[in-house]
Amino acid sequence: AQKEYKLIQAALRIQKKWRGYKCQSDFFFTTMDIISVQSKIRQWLSKRELHYRQEQHELLRNKCAVQIQRVWRGFRSYTDFMFLVMDVVTIQNKVRQRLAICKLKY
Repeated sequence: AQKEYKLIQAALRIQKKWRGYKCQSDFFFTTMDIISVQSKIRQWLSKRELHYRQEQHELLRNKCAVQIQRVWRGFRSYTDFMFLVMDVVTIQNKVRQRLAICKLKY
């Protein structure tokens, strides 16, 4: 009976150690799986955020380029117009000067 009791106790200790090891290894592998999934999700979210920021940066660059072009074209048109006005005033001045000279001569 004593020998049988020791065998039962030894079997119980082996089962106890095995169950502990099994629970630890299951916990470890489950934790590693969770960490792996979290890592992949964070990687995906980071790539998505980077892509979104790159798109926003490109949109801002295009908007700024359009604004610069608009201002430049307005400035160029205005200066072309002002040079035209100055040319017209100069021509009018010369014509009036000529007419005044002709009027004085005759």
